[in-house]
Amino acid sequence: MSFTVSVALLSGHLANVEVLPSQSVEELKRAAAQVLGRPLTALAFQGRRLLRGDTLKDLGLQDGGVVSAVVRQPGSVLCGHRRSGAFAALKKDGLVATWGHPDCGGDSRNVQEKLVNVSQLYASSCAFAAINEEGEVIAWGDPAYGGDCQSVASELTGHVQHIHASQRAFAAVRTDGRVVAWGSGLCGGDCSAVQAQLYQVKSLVATHRAFAALRYDGAVITWGHAQCGGDSTAVKSQLVDVQEVYATETAFAALRSDGKVVAWGDVLCGGEVGSARDRLDNVSAIYTSNKAFAAVKYDGTVVTWGKAISGGDCSAVQDKLVDVQHIYCGHAMAALRGDGSVVTWGHSQFGGDSRDVQDQLLDVQQIFATDAAFAALKTDGSVVSWGHGEYGGDSSKIQDQLTAIQSIQATSAAFAALRQDGTVLTWGLAHKGGDSSSVQDQLQNVEEIASSYGAFAALRSDGVVVTWGDANYGGDSAPVQPLVVEKF
Repeated sequence: MSFTVSVALLSGHLANVEVLPSQSVEELKRAAAQVLGRPLTALAFQGRRLLRGDTLKDLGLQDGGVVSAVVRQPGSVLCGHRRSGAFAALKKDGLVATWGHPDCGGDSRNVQEKLVNVSQLYASSCAFAAINEEGEVIAWGDPAYGGDCQSVASELTGHVQHIHASQRAFAAVRTDGRVVAWGSGLCGGDCSAVQAQLYQVKSLVATHRAFAALRYDGAVITWGHAQCGGDSTAVKSQLVDVQEVYATETAFAALRSDGKVVAWGDVLCGGEVGSARDRLDNVSAIYTSNKAFAAVKYDGTVVTWGKAISGGDCSAVQDKLVDVQHIYCGHAMAALRGDGSVVTWGHSQFGGDSRDVQDQLLDVQQIFATDAAFAALKTDGSVVSWGHGEYGGDSSKIQDQLTAIQSIQATSAAFAALRQDGTVLTWGLAHKGGDSSSVQDQLQNVEEIASSYGAFAALRSDGVVVTWGDANYGGDSAPVQPLVVEKF
């Protein structure tokens, strides 16, 4: 006897599908996709990702049951890592194309036959990991950076929800709330010492060399390099009722439900709150630069700690830090206030001093950062940049063209701005992507831009990927361009 199942999107849209108990998850997904008018990546029921071959009878689905769905966005997704030397493109047919430094995942030939029906891509600084529609994981790139998951393959098959990366390792959260890690043991690739505590895991956060897992009961479990936050025993009693965990390069900070903050790891990078302790109450959110934390309180004021030059000391601008809505971080910090104005502090040459452009920093809606500069996107679509000139802090040569901008991406030393008409403008260090003149005539009808450490990749509406910047960091996609174009 048939019955009705509702397949729900995060947006609230529903597809009511009439099914038979003998039908498979794959059949339900196809039927729901047809009703919703969009391709679906995966289905989940009662917190568990469903496998394509499961029957609805085996799952215990009954009339009126609700299944959650994840939508595969049309087109494709570009994946890179700010410290990586390669790119991966997830194409609309579920296949993957890669390019860039072969040792960093730019060469995926050894796993290409497995890269089918892929739904999600992740990157460490020198490797990639993909989840297919069966919940299985495929990894490639430098094995020392997580590019080989064969040792834990049996624990990953059909169970993975999402993956997080440290600098040299990956950790996956399974549908049953357990965690599987691989890659460099010194960077969190081995979680065996705390495996028994890794259950009902809600989320993962990583420093360069350690992971912190937040459980649904508010407890936090850590592993990896002790000095980089992998050892939290000194603050274990304080890690209760935690809502969120944040990370600098080598330290963690946990925000509790009572608005208090607990920090551990490298003291120089924010692993100790020090004199800020008495002021860290009623905290609503925390932001991180490479070596410092900034906490925004419910009253819109800010408390900082960590390395002063990286934003850990905001005393010089403390009186201006009111009604703060968001903080953006590079190697300095920039706070966006409710009135659209900006306050900066930290390394003066790296964007911590915005006095030269302060009168222009009005009606700002979002800020972006390279390693040493900021670019602010204003509500009228114009851009203001400041910081180290060579690293993107000086956009004067193209300032009159920086209009009708819809989004900005950054490498370590350059910016790329996508205009509303689909064209692209760049500035900053030429060899890190700041000079796109060699491909400018190809940068038309661009829909998305991704970045690596030293290169950009732009996806056009016709499926062509255009790259520029340092070839060692993915700036040359010529070797795979025929594959990309054909498959898109």
